[in-house]
Amino acid sequence: MFFNNQKRIINSENFLLLIGFLLLFFTNLRWNISYLAYFVLIPYIRYLRLGFSKKKLFWILLFSFIFSISKIASDFKYFYIALTLGLHLSIAYFLIFVISNYIKNKLNESSGIIIIPALLVSAEFILAKVTTLGIWGMLSNTQLENLTLLQISSITGAFGISFMIGWVNAAVESIIYYYADTKNSNHHKTIKIHTAFILITFFMIFVFGTIRLNINNNEKTIKSSVIVNKYNTFDFFINENNTAQNTNDLLEKTSKAADMGAKIAVWPEGAAIINLKKENEFIETLCNLAREKNIHIVAAYILLYPDKTIKYNNKLQWITAEGKSHWVYHKQYLHLEEPVLFEKTDFKTHTFDFGMASAAISYDFDNIDISHFFGKTNSAIIASPSSDWAGIDPFHTKLARLRSIENGYSTLRAARGSMSAIFDQYGRIKNFINYYDDEIGIAVAEVSVNNINTIYSQIGNFFAILCIVISSAYFINAYRNKE
Repeated sequence: MFFNNQKRIINSENFLLLIGFLLLFFTNLRWNISYLAYFVLIPYIRYLRLGFSKKKLFWILLFSFIFSISKIASDFKYFYIALTLGLHLSIAYFLIFVISNYIKNKLNESSGIIIIPALLVSAEFILAKVTTLGIWGMLSNTQLENLTLLQISSITGAFGISFMIGWVNAAVESIIYYYADTKNSNHHKTIKIHTAFILITFFMIFVFGTIRLNINNNEKTIKSSVIVNKYNTFDFFINENNTAQNTNDLLEKTSKAADMGAKIAVWPEGAAIINLKKENEFIETLCNLAREKNIHIVAAYILLYPDKTIKYNNKLQWITAEGKSHWVYHKQYLHLEEPVLFEKTDFKTHTFDFGMASAAISYDFDNIDISHFFGKTNSAIIASPSSDWAGIDPFHTKLARLRSIENGYSTLRAARGSMSAIFDQYGRIKNFINYYDDEIGIAVAEVSVNNINTIYSQIGNFFAILCIVISSAYFINAYRNKE
């Protein structure tokens, strides 16, 4: 009788949707419980296996994703991200569940298990390529604290981690189905095979990650720094005295970083507000400081146009240690609320006295094509001036460690409103600044001046494309199957 009651519960439509909602809420972004990611898809896979309403599933997914993602909206103006990302993810996951269930019914249980991770990676790749969401909705983001596991992204990209999470979800649901609904011997053989392969694959991944993290490379390094100013920059648009004080504070901290031995200083996105009429004077001041202190300054700032009270320019200047303006770069991917004048900038890897490096402002670095370009062109150091808010602290900064691991470069992420960090090529945090606690606003660390040629940096998103091919092959095979 007890078993019958349990079976009645796990076969309940409302129970499955409730558990699915709770798992989604505590997976990814804020309040993430990483291990729950390995179970988050199970209620929805089982929901369709039992033949419940597809229409109801879509609306529940839409509500669940929007509600879950709204955790990041510490300020209501960011709620649009929950709406946008929630809509995209609910459509993607609805298609994953429906198509995988169709293939499983048309073919066999083994196909149903392997198609889940393949479809998951396919959906994540497509979303990252055709929407402005970049990498925000990937399941791999739930594992940002598991540095050993993350090392596999140097081969497959972050998609390999998502694949493993999806594979575990599908296999566990199949095990539940076997014990709750069927004792079919063929099914038992299928789940034993998949369980064995999953365990072996995880073992190999962790061995690889452990070895990779313990490689002792006696590489040439350079002291680098991230600078954080505590002013809420956008409160200083009108008061010129405050903006001048803010700029002076940044210059003083940059000078202190140089005195601490830093040869590169990275400012946060929009760290200073500069009037168009005073930009040349501002650049001259930066050049003089860089030359005097022998330091590269990656100065990100807002350029105000006197005749345009709403629009501004979000840009950075890379000032070399010789005191020259080497590169001017404008932010390329903009949020809806950013009233920025768009200016096209081509991304480049630059050769400096210390080695090869480049930069990408905040959201631009979330684009998988841009972050991969830097790895493919052998950048050793990437400066990433950023601006966040409390709702994505420290999540957004820690995403940068995945990009470092994938592409084999160190990342200097200076963030206003969130944790700033210096990551090495293995995603290890070399130093960081807690925005809300740290009063100094300077972090200095040694980073390598060499790029690690990772497999991912050479082959790119081959693994994700392979998953699309596998998904397509399974779907075509299922469609042709008349039985």
